[in-house]
Amino acid sequence: MAHCPDDVITLRLAWQEALRVRGCPPEDVLCGEPVPENLRSHLNSCPWCEDDREDLKALIGHESRGAGHESRLGTRDPRPATCDSGASGQAELGDVVRLAHSLSDWGPKNRFYNPPLVILVEALQEPAGAFRVALVHDFPDLAGPWDVQVAPGVFAEPWNTFACLSSHWDCRVLRVSASVLDEVRRRAQNPSQAFSAEKASALDPRGAFLSAFRRLEMEVAAFFAQRVLQDLMDHYETPVSAALSPFFKDPEAFRTAFGAWLQLDIQADPSLKTILTAPWVEAFLPMAAAPQGKILSVRIVRLQESGPVLEPVTAELTICEATARGVIVGGKVLKNFSEAAEMHAVWLVSGREIWPEEAMLDTPTGYFRLLFPRFPRHLALLQNLYLAVIDR
Repeated sequence: MAHCPDDVITLRLAWQEALRVRGCPPEDVLCGEPVPENLRSHLNSCPWCEDDREDLKALIGHESRGAGHESRLGTRDPRPATCDSGASGQAELGDVVRLAHSLSDWGPKNRFYNPPLVILVEALQEPAGAFRVALVHDFPDLAGPWDVQVAPGVFAEPWNTFACLSSHWDCRVLRVSASVLDEVRRRAQNPSQAFSAEKASALDPRGAFLSAFRRLEMEVAAFFAQRVLQDLMDHYETPVSAALSPFFKDPEAFRTAFGAWLQLDIQADPSLKTILTAPWVEAFLPMAAAPQGKILSVRIVRLQESGPVLEPVTAELTICEATARGVIVGGKVLKNFSEAAEMHAVWLVSGREIWPEEAMLDTPTGYFRLLFPRFPRHLALLQNLYLAVIDR
């Protein structure tokens, strides 16, 4: 199908505005002095913010002008000025809320991740006050066939969900009807259909822009999912991995339980490290591809009454960066888990075993976040990172 130049220009402008709304810092951060390293990196890579910063600094002492995206629901402005005045009560399913400004921060790709709007899709059984939420956007030109309109020009993304607590949002912005919520929940049950419905073609400019926008929205969801993981994990107490203790105490029982999946000899150490790093038996090697690009290999260990069952799956890497606290690795495991599931990992670097200080997994969505103690990043090869999820 041929597209006129005006269509392409409209899509490009919408895409550029989405990039600014999702990844450019607010005015107080943009005009910060002295310029921090994160802001300097952003200014060097952003085609708009250097000029915006100069314009805003020139207006100091004068009435501030409106700048940037004029959102229908204030999705860029983190202040609660557009919140529902009747939203002082407890939030309910179908509410569209703004994530807390305290969650915003610098993140991957030199972006400042502004708190987006989300819709409360489902209440989770535990912990108390936990919900599955879907990202909300107000870019009608970039709305895909699997999005659901929740207000004029405003759309929920049922294919793009994560978990958070009621303490993670500032206020309610609006409440959708029961029929709209039902449609969002129905589509959230089959998120993979969104990707088949929006396959981009090199000859289809709209498909290409939709694909790029969908990737941006997934990166936003991944950032905030990983920001709230610590609070979620603080509510879980009994580790499912405790069920592995009997196998670690008995080498023969360990080899019997895991020998059908992993190559274990008489010298194999009955340990979590072995479960993470031992080679797969030959039958599973074709399914256990080595990490490549932004795809990581993950071992699923399901503890069943008849014994453990292992499965090779993949995860999508969304962040790998050095911070003041250490190296953060995050992503999404493409598998369903019970609420008891745990993430484990070890990084083998120059003969050293580097275990994470924090390992968090959002079981409803598969988002995970690992924090490793600081070490020279150039040695941190992803092919030497071993991941496993232990589940019932």
